[in-house]
Amino acid sequence: MRTRELERQGYSRPRIRTLAEQGVLEQVSRGLYHVAERAPDEHFTVLAVVARVPQAVVCLLSALRFHEIGTQSPHEVWIAVDRKARKPKLTGLPVKVVRFSGPSLRAGVESRMIGEREIRITSP
Repeated sequence: MRTRELERQGYSRPRIRTLAEQGVLEQVSRGLYHVAERAPDEHFTVLAVVARVPQAVVCLLSALRFHEIGTQSPHEVWIAVDRKARKPKLTGLPVKVVRFSGPSLRAGVESRMIGEREIRITSP
């Protein structure tokens, strides 16, 4: 969850820091937390990247892995952003950013739910 999502649920920033210090929350990356008692699943890193870059489209090797096509398991989350967009700064998260232009960024993109979060991902 992003800090602003926790704030919408009624947690103040000092309370979030306290929960992280107590080990209730674990800070994944700047402004991104996860409940410490939940074990990360196979989509944990993808969800973390999409939470930080909501306009991104999961693509290429990461999309193939999500759709269970092939045997490659990328060590980075591949995301596409508009060719004119600023490159996202994602400290602590393994991410490969590629740039697509207008139609390429929209063609074959579908919305999928992973847990409670909707992601945009290229279709098979």
